[in-house]
Amino acid sequence: MISVVLDFETWSCCDLKKAGAWRYSEDLSTEIICLAYSVDGQPPAAFQPSAYEPDHPFAVHVHEPITMFIAHNAAFEHAIWENIMHRRLGWPMLPAERWHDTMAVCAMKSLPLKLELAATVMRLGFQKDTEGTKETLAYGRLMAAGETIKATQKFTRIVNYCKQDVRVEEELHRHLRGLGAAERKVWLLDQAINRRGIRLDLPLVKACRQICRDASVPLAKEFTALTGIEKPGSPALLPWLANNGTLLPNLQKETIDRALKIETDNSDAGDMAPENPVLLPPDCRLALDLRRQLSSASVKKLAAMEACAGSDGRAHGLLQYHGATTGRWAGRLLQPQNFPRLSLKVESEAIDPDQLVSVLQTGDADFVSAMYGNPLSAVAAGLRHLLVADSGNTFIVGDYSKIECVIVLALAGQQHTAWEVIEKGSAVYTDMASKIFKRPVAKTDQAEYTIGKNIVLGCGFQMGWRKFKSRYGAGLPEELCQEAIREYRTVFAPAVPKLWYALEDAAVRCIWDARPVESYGIEYRLENGWLTARLPSGRKLWYFDPKPGRKAMPWSTPEEPDIRAAFEYSAWKLGKWKRIVAYGGLLTENVVQAMARDLLVNGMFEAEEAGYPIVLTVHDEIICEVPHEKANSYVLKQCMETAPPWARHIGIPVAAECWTGERYRK
Repeated sequence: MISVVLDFETWSCCDLKKAGAWRYSEDLSTEIICLAYSVDGQPPAAFQPSAYEPDHPFAVHVHEPITMFIAHNAAFEHAIWENIMHRRLGWPMLPAERWHDTMAVCAMKSLPLKLELAATVMRLGFQKDTEGTKETLAYGRLMAAGETIKATQKFTRIVNYCKQDVRVEEELHRHLRGLGAAERKVWLLDQAINRRGIRLDLPLVKACRQICRDASVPLAKEFTALTGIEKPGSPALLPWLANNGTLLPNLQKETIDRALKIETDNSDAGDMAPENPVLLPPDCRLALDLRRQLSSASVKKLAAMEACAGSDGRAHGLLQYHGATTGRWAGRLLQPQNFPRLSLKVESEAIDPDQLVSVLQTGDADFVSAMYGNPLSAVAAGLRHLLVADSGNTFIVGDYSKIECVIVLALAGQQHTAWEVIEKGSAVYTDMASKIFKRPVAKTDQAEYTIGKNIVLGCGFQMGWRKFKSRYGAGLPEELCQEAIREYRTVFAPAVPKLWYALEDAAVRCIWDARPVESYGIEYRLENGWLTARLPSGRKLWYFDPKPGRKAMPWSTPEEPDIRAAFEYSAWKLGKWKRIVAYGGLLTENVVQAMARDLLVNGMFEAEEAGYPIVLTVHDEIICEVPHEKANSYVLKQCMETAPPWARHIGIPVAAECWTGERYRK
């Protein structure tokens, strides 16, 4: 096989970050500055692509079917090839099967996705030309303004920058190699899903944007009148809050949400309220609420939808293969993975999605307000409905039921409890809540029911009572939070803590003794600078640069120290490359989420085989788009519930809930 590492340099009036690779490559202003490439590790060459010439030196590789084209973020190069090289310039098509993506391998092996950072972390001999990046971006702006840079010194600088990228990518590829046969099939499916895209209801997007603009004007005026600050996003709000009796560490979304949640929860908490509730001053509460509404990330999705819609009215490239280290997909562009979980109610009755869409289609903020109250909340609640099936088609959507909860139970050996969770449904949450609160709890007891649900679904990964209180129980007494954790660990899932400790012990012994160690069917092994964890499916999780170490246990004191063997590794977390100290709950969470992903992938391939093409996946959800006459949710349910042999061996109960509709919903 011949390997050709290639890299395009382009310029455009279109914003790549907002539009995505497909929309960017379709834009008529987008042009290729140069194409640099290296054949089987030879010094890079470069040329300015023009109309197809069969005798061109590069055409030889295009014609040769055994040639594999390698790029970092190959989806971009593939889009440029299809929409410019092929459609505009007449070069032959290059199907996805002839591409390989070094960024995908970085994702699989838990390295940073950016080429510059991956090269730095891997300590490659070639590094990205960071100054060249700045200059190339500047040259692109000049070209967008009408200046010609071809055949100039500036152009030569761009070509050399492009060649350097090829050198870095070629060396990175030699170090990382491929995805492996099984994961390559998953990547090819990912490419097919991103290529299909999902249709957007653009007229409704436009109407929602008008509602947001009109509704924001009085809110912004109210914010300025209250605080004297012109822009709601200004950091000047922090000292204003302090002067008015509210000290916050920052103005991040999570901080504001937490502050407002404390106020809301305490007002209705009853017996669960803390003895000394911290109440926000009314003006501060109002200022924070106005800022939260005006800076809503969910409303910003409307602009993202318009920016990334292709010529076919569909959004392409919404998924990032292996975006999470466990293998799950991450969202891109309009970020379908983090649509808000909102449900509108009028007089305690949930609003029908079709009715909500009809109201939003008017584009009238006053009418929306009269129907539902806050227009911005109404728009946020309707965001999912902006994803629609093509005319004559419908969505078939399936979601795995409580999948992480049942996997951790089954893996720990409590298969009977896992099946009980599936069979009893929401009753398992009321049972848990009744045990914690020591009285009968019904589903209508919303606060208590939610606590029971969070215990069942959220405590499988060694969450302690303090974290439980901060995440789920801001208004709960410490004693009740401690009782909740105790109930999970000693009564509901007594085998799960043993799983945490066993996986941590196996990984630590593997690193300290430099030998493979297996526990609960997970094999830890050191492999060329990584610690790998082989899953029951045969796939591996990768932990980069693992090192042995020691850590003090939470209960350790100077008088009675408890220091134990441990290990740490490097990972990309919260926008930074960090050293992470591993512990049993984290390793269990990684394994369980990875197994959930493997079940998802199995269901995806089953759906594709059944003729149900997938257009999106969101968390544990599969979204297919099929003609009306072929729509049958039971078929997708069967596909998703067809458990692979490894899952049947462990005894994981695999259940899915499926529905059919022309608009996406939760």
